[in-house]
Amino acid sequence: MNQLSTPDSAWAGDIARHAAIGGDRELAASSAFCAAERCLKLFAYAEASELAQLGIEQCQGLDDRTRIQLHSKLLRVSAIAGVTGDRVSQLDSDVYRLIHEANALRLEEAEATGLEALVILHFDRSNFANVHQHSLRAAEVSRASSPVTAVRLLVYSGSCLAEIGREMTRAEALLLEAQSLAGRVGATNIGIPQGLGAVQRHHGNYAEARTLLQQAWRLAQAQQDRWCECYNLSYLAMTELEAGDPAAALPYCQEMAIVGAKIKGEGSEGAIAQALLALANYQLQQIGADAALERAIATLQQVDAKRMLSYVLIGAAQVDLECDRPLLATARAEAALEAAQTVDHPSEIALAWAILIQGALALGEREGATARFESLRDRIDRTALSFRARTAVDRAIEQI
Repeated sequence: MNQLSTPDSAWAGDIARHAAIGGDRELAASSAFCAAERCLKLFAYAEASELAQLGIEQCQGLDDRTRIQLHSKLLRVSAIAGVTGDRVSQLDSDVYRLIHEANALRLEEAEATGLEALVILHFDRSNFANVHQHSLRAAEVSRASSPVTAVRLLVYSGSCLAEIGREMTRAEALLLEAQSLAGRVGATNIGIPQGLGAVQRHHGNYAEARTLLQQAWRLAQAQQDRWCECYNLSYLAMTELEAGDPAAALPYCQEMAIVGAKIKGEGSEGAIAQALLALANYQLQQIGADAALERAIATLQQVDAKRMLSYVLIGAAQVDLECDRPLLATARAEAALEAAQTVDHPSEIALAWAILIQGALALGEREGATARFESLRDRIDRTALSFRARTAVDRAIEQI
């Protein structure tokens, strides 16, 4: 029976349910995990969440070591599958409690898996301060885990740091460590070129970023991982936008829209694809691009994609400044700053700040520009900023 309940077994879900009815809690929980993992691979997130919940219920009553090990894996599945607002706080507290139990019993693998679940949970909610903290802890714990788990945690920790724009030197070091370990154990992980591509984009090395992100995209296609496809397509589009070639971004946006439409659920992939497409066309000054951009911004607000909202607003505001529309530029920069501060993304806070200074100067409001400079300069660590943000800040300072 146990031989049937492997991660790829189509029978695992049935085994879990029958074992639950028969009172075999360990078999029910382990089979539910296998079935839920299979559902994740098939992007059947609702079914994965349901199976994970069944497994969590069956964990109760097992001996502590078995319970904690299975429960941590099931909580990770729940975090990946996504949870609604009313369940977030419960899942959060469950994971914290399990991490403490795992630590007390020296179950490093379970502790590492719990930390990974926390990172996923807080990343999805744009709680970047917590993502930062938990990513660093997960990287520490990974050293005591199995090689496969260590690779996964190092990649996730490094990629998350790169995504939130924090500690890029450490992010790159974690990803390179994961790359070395993956090579020794023969593992392949999309997140390695994906994360390293994000690091190179941060540094303004757009050619290197493009090569790495294309590699990650091809791996995602081969593994039919549509979410990772969308992620890398969005980063490829942003790389071209930042490199000053919006026409090259268009095919990536269009492909992302196609792939995103195949993902079930209420994700923001389609909204992000349309927003990046609208921004590229706005930069190219295509007819009707302004109306399409406004619609895309409104959609990002509806799906609460604050990180992408700040990015698109900043890109649009930069175009407005170049086209002598300082009022519109400052209005968009204000909205971008609010969104960037909500997710606490340092480079985008700095970019929005720089545009506000330039907009005030363009409007002849030197005192206002100076006030902006004085109120925000102490909040920005220039050494932590992306190449793009540092360039914009330096330009604003020169002008003021």
